[in-house]
Amino acid sequence: MADIHGNLFALEAVLNDIKAHNVDQVIILGDLITDFPDFTNNVLDLAKQCTKHVIKGNREIYVANFNEKNKDFNQFKTIFQTYNNITKDNLDYISNLPEELSFKYNNNFSYRCVHGSPFSLYDTLRENEDELIIKSFEHIEENVLFCGHNHRQWQKIYNGKYLISPGSVGVSLIGNKYAQYCLADFNETNITIELKNINYDFDALKQKYSNEKNTWTVLCIKSIEDGINYGKRFLNEAKIKTNKWPIPNKEWDEVFDDWYKKGIF
Repeated sequence: MADIHGNLFALEAVLNDIKAHNVDQVIILGDLITDFPDFTNNVLDLAKQCTKHVIKGNREIYVANFNEKNKDFNQFKTIFQTYNNITKDNLDYISNLPEELSFKYNNNFSYRCVHGSPFSLYDTLRENEDELIIKSFEHIEENVLFCGHNHRQWQKIYNGKYLISPGSVGVSLIGNKYAQYCLADFNETNITIELKNINYDFDALKQKYSNEKNTWTVLCIKSIEDGINYGKRFLNEAKIKTNKWPIPNKEWDEVFDDWYKKGIF
């Protein structure tokens, strides 16, 4: 599973579904926290209970390396809230997570787990952009690659190698409000992938943040609801408007107000 982003409701639903299957290993591909910061420690504690196989994503780096000079920027409000909420033990935990993991199964299959790509956890492997996908296939020695970060659910085969993107547990971008993960079944001769879409109480999540003033969390709720990456669109529009980084609060709030007037929210 990948990209929980602090969505405790979705994570609990996925873990309950996993119990119904004969699963002997759980792997989490990073971005466990941030977008719903109230559940930071709950999510991390559950992750530690269910598996030792966890890698860090860019969100863990944002929190572990948070620069308090940025705490007053609305752009970083969810990161700052997560940083404020996280316990010392959990901060140490995310700081020490590896950036990738590699496993073998009966000498027939080997698989690498990354957040973004084998080159960088900030890379995004997209289903219809073959150049980076082919480079990734050719770079790895393993014959299976699991990746997160793109929040889409898909799989590809290239020269006998598999690439699987399990989708996002917490902020899926397909508009059906499901939590996504995948089951990988290895046997002596092949691998079978089942891409899972699990219903969870999205209404409870939405109600929890119904009075939320944090723009980024509002964008995440809307992204799950409509299946559109509003966060990326918002950042791009705000960057164009101001041509500064970090984005000043005045321009950040102006873009939000403009979106509200357009009826996006």
